Amino acid sequence: MIDKQSYIARISNATPLQLLVISYDMFLDSLGQAKKTIDTEDFSKNLEFMEKVLIEIIGSLNLEMELAKEVLPLYVNVQRLMGQAQAKAIRKGQKDGVLKLLDDAEQIMTILLDGIKQLEEVDAPAMDNSQQIYAGLTYQKGGVLKEFISEDSSKSFKA
Repeated sequence: MIDKQSYIARISNATPLQLLVISYDMFLDSLGQAKKTIDTEDFSKNLEFMEKVLIEIIGSLNLEMELAKEVLPLYVNVQRLMGQAQAKAIRKGQKDGVLKLLDDAEQIMTILLDGIKQLEEVDAPAMDNSQQIYAGLTYQKGGVLKEFISEDSSKSFKA
C-alpha cells in the first residue's frame, strides 16, 4: 500500500494546489500497486481507493471555468477505464487487457499531473501573501491543556 505517513506530512503543510498534486500522487501510487496485485484481492481495494481519490479530484473542479469543463471528460474516461479493468480482472486470464487499461488511465493522469505541476510553479508566488494561522496547546496551572489559535488577519488570498 501507499506510505500514509509521508502523505500526512505533505498534506499538513499544503496549499490547495499542492493538495491537488498530492491527490494525483496518491492516485498514481495506488494505480502502481493495482498493477502489481491484479490476481489478488488487493486489486479491488486499490481500485476502490483510486475511485475515491478520483471523485475528490473531480469534486475540486470549478465547473464555472472553461478549462474544468474540458478536463472533466478526461476524468470520466479514467473512471471508465478503471471500471473496464475491474471487469476484466474478474474474468481471470485477462491480465494483459487489465494492464493495458491501467496504463491508459496512468498516461492520462500523468499528463494532467504534469499540467497541474506547471500551474503550481506559476501560482507559488501568489501564495506568499496567504494568511498565517498558528495553533498549539499550552499548559495552565493544574496541568490542564488550553488550545491557542492566533490568526494574522493582515493578509488574505482567494483559493
